[in-house]
Amino acid sequence: METGLSEVIVGSCLSMCPAAERNARQRQGRLHVFEMPSDQYPNHPIKEFCRSAAGKQIHHSELRPAHVLLTTMEYLLNEIVDRKDQPWTTVYHYVFDRIRAVRQDMVIQRIEDESAVEILEKAARFHIYAGFHLCETSIEHFDPRINDNHIQECLKRLLVLYKDLHPHSLNRAEFEAYYLLHNLGSHEAMEHSLRLPQHIKCQPNFKAAWNISLMKLVGNFVRLFRLVRSLPFLASCLVQKHFPSIYSTSIAVLNTAYSDPKCQFPVKDLSSILLFNNEQEAQMFLVCFGIEVSNGYIKFSKKSYTIPEKLPARVKCRIKGDKMTDPVKKILQHDCSPVQVNQMNYSPSNDQERESQQNEKQIEETKKKPGSGRGRGRGLNVNPKNKPVGRGRSRGRIT
Repeated sequence: METGLSEVIVGSCLSMCPAAERNARQRQGRLHVFEMPSDQYPNHPIKEFCRSAAGKQIHHSELRPAHVLLTTMEYLLNEIVDRKDQPWTTVYHYVFDRIRAVRQDMVIQRIEDESAVEILEKAARFHIYAGFHLCETSIEHFDPRINDNHIQECLKRLLVLYKDLHPHSLNRAEFEAYYLLHNLGSHEAMEHSLRLPQHIKCQPNFKAAWNISLMKLVGNFVRLFRLVRSLPFLASCLVQKHFPSIYSTSIAVLNTAYSDPKCQFPVKDLSSILLFNNEQEAQMFLVCFGIEVSNGYIKFSKKSYTIPEKLPARVKCRIKGDKMTDPVKKILQHDCSPVQVNQMNYSPSNDQERESQQNEKQIEETKKKPGSGRGRGRGLNVNPKNKPVGRGRSRGRIT
């Protein structure tokens, strides 16, 4: 029986690719390199994404039921993501397309059970990792905006499923934290988090994400970067896309506080505070803002400071270098390693209600003051090993 999208339909295709599509693509020579017969790899054809045409009838034999969709996701993330015979951009685009097809089948069948949650969690982790791994790739081979859109779609759908159908899902705190970090500094995201159950808000990883988002709102970039060091790998991958804009704000604050001819700031301290990979990277970023660097010291100046039309390209921050060599399929597994409680100013559970009220008040204050964190040294809380050289004024002093 054929049916339209207005009816609930249950797929009957028990393979990862419907027979009709597989035969057609074989005849037309459209099998992907990861689907061609091989003695080295267990290649299998996977249903490719195809936009639904208006009024098109969908037969149940074209759709895969929930357990087959989950099997397809596991195959993609266990057998394909670590392939070395092709560039990882090829791996990304193949897995990206096949995950879209999986999600499309899921939507058409209105699957909302635990398998839907697991599929979306796997998809979100893949896109989060890809956004980090390919951040230095040219736009011709990787579009970060499209990837970010798919992260947002997966996370928003997950949040709805968690709230309405699966409030006690095992990984909820992990993905609530991802939503905060993906929308770092967003009032909407933080207001959503304030309404979460206490058993989610008291999870250490969620707490770290909350505090990072709060530091972004109030402009305390030093505390923000200290907290980033404590995040699990995938969470740190997600927050790094915000680094260029945070760097821009941080440098503007420092330039206001230390704009004095006799005051010099060590590049190595700035590199350490802002988690640059090395001093050369920090210097390259400063030069874009018209700030002079000489003999390892920064000479902040209001006169020479300029805002670049385009921020420098993103680079991988290697604060989790030990994880970057792990197999991708291992990285994409449940990422819930605990952060250090003392690094996030963690509050006991019996203080959660009072703290929540304080957070609500702080968010409302930042709404009324959109320029918060951009004033004369506001938000600074640094204690560099080498104090700036010269008689820097007390205003904006880093303490």
